[in-house]
Amino acid sequence: PLVLLLLAAAVPSGSLLRVALSKSGVGPAGLQWGRVESRLLGLTLLSGILFSLVSLVLLIALVMVSIAVSLPTAPPAGAGVWAWLASVGPTGATVFVLAIRACAGFLTWLGVRLSLAPAATVAQDRIQLLSSITLTGRGFWTIFGVVLAAAAPLLLGAGAAVALGSVRGAVAPPGPLGAG
Repeated sequence: PLVLLLLAAAVPSGSLLRVALSKSGVGPAGLQWGRVESRLLGLTLLSGILFSLVSLVLLIALVMVSIAVSLPTAPPAGAGVWAWLASVGPTGATVFVLAIRACAGFLTWLGVRLSLAPAATVAQDRIQLLSSITLTGRGFWTIFGVVLAAAAPLLLGAGAAVALGSVRGAVAPPGPLGAG
């Protein structure tokens, strides 16, 4: 299913970028499978590998931070997350939360800096992943603002769903389906 999704996404993306960049070779109804779509599929796979590796390194760093924060007052093994948070105290929990936010911020920065990679790939007729970082240069905050504005409905909807779930959980009756 994931492969089909990637293939299905490459065709309209290639079509839109081909038209936006005035490239020739637009197929019937603007859709086709050609070199552009193959490059976009390769770019998607390379981006996935890059983000997976960066996320893995950041996860290892978070584990190291959590071990360093909890080492002096570590709870017994298997005590659970709440026991760990209680043992590290407010300072340790703050350090851990800041480390998580720094990792999320770095992934966001990387995503914005690589956001022009598909357009660069189509324009240059070759896969442009890391070299596309220079394209966002001084326009980082503009691109970030546009991405944030485009994602705002999704973020607000997710926030509302979490809030409604919290309220529902607070007033649900006790029992196997309820909160208690």
